[in-house]
Order: sequence, then C-alpha cells, then structure tokens
Amino acid sequence: MMFDAAQVEAAMGDAATAIPVARLALLRGLAIQTVRAATRLTGGPGTAKPGAYPIPIRTGTLRRGHNFQVQGDTVVVFNDTVYARANHDGFRPYGNPRAHVIPGRPFYDDALTQLDLQAAADAAATALGAK
Repeated sequence: MMFDAAQVEAAMGDAATAIPVARLALLRGLAIQTVRAATRLTGGPGTAKPGAYPIPIRTGTLRRGHNFQVQGDTVVVFNDTVYARANHDGFRPYGNPRAHVIPGRPFYDDALTQLDLQAAADAAATALGAK
C-alpha cells in the first residue's frame, strides 16, 4: 500500500495548501495510523473464528510485521511476513482442493477506513510548531 503526497493533497483540497511544509509529516502520520489500525486488526485472541477480526495471534509475527518506509514524497506501508498476503487476501490451506477456503481479512483496506485525516494534519502541524 502506498500513500502519495500529491494524491493526499488532492483529496484534502484546500486544507493541503495550509500545510505544504508538513507534507511528509502528514504522510508519516497517516502511515502510523494505518500501521496502528492494522496491528489492532491482527492482534486478536487465539479463539477467534477463521475469517473474523481480529486475526488470532499465534506467534505475534504477523502483528510485528507491520511497518512503513518514507521514500521521497511517498510512504509505503507493508507487512514483511511471508503469510501476510494470504491472511489479507484469503487462501486454501495447504493447497488442498478439499480444504475449506479461509476468507481474506483485508486488514490494510479496513485500516484505511479508520484513518482520521484531521488528526494526522493536526499532528503534522504540532510537530512543526504551527499549533
């Protein structure tokens, strides 16, 4: 998943022009919110049903795999575990055609619905001493 500064500014409209210096701080704040929300969605009890949220914790590796990197005007949010995509998109266990399909739990898509643009903008302004 990527956040592009130009796309975020376009989505924010006039509010983005008030914080041109804070672009990266804003993107970083959005990435942090996304990682935190995805971490909540992937940190459930081991008794959670397949396909339900939060995703059960077995070892904690999926939950610890969330991270982000700033690359120029872009922030990339990712999970570096080998099975993150299978949990996100769903899978058929062990490639067995008779096994029940485990439905995907799109934790990054769902994390994006929890973003608070105003909170990210306020945090960026505060970090730059504007508030």
